[in-house]
Amino acid sequence: IDVEVFNNEVYAVVRDTLFKQNGNSWNAIYSDTAYKFVNIRTSLNQLLICETDTAFNASRILSYNGNTFTNIFPNGSGLGSIQDALFINDSVMYIADLNTGLYRIENEKRESLIPNGPGSGNIA
Repeated sequence: IDVEVFNNEVYAVVRDTLFKQNGNSWNAIYSDTAYKFVNIRTSLNQLLICETDTAFNASRILSYNGNTFTNIFPNGSGLGSIQDALFINDSVMYIADLNTGLYRIENEKRESLIPNGPGSGNIA
């Protein structure tokens, strides 16, 4: 279960369905049994939905603007286990992948970020 506020409305993920609170009830607004929800996050006036398909080592990021869902980071991206994503502005996005690390995406150019630490040879 994951819960997030977007446009002053409450959204919740339960199993394979995204729900939106409507007064005292909840309405299912999106469901996909082929993918598993990993995370939802409000970022830059949109709701970002990270999903993974472990059978095919594929992940994607959907954007929801309150009306429509758009696949903004499709399966062919080469990242198989996206855990989180956020926008810094209209052209810069950060993506965390469980298996391959942290990425900065700017104008569709992907840069791998390796901070000082055990995964880096730059330990001070």
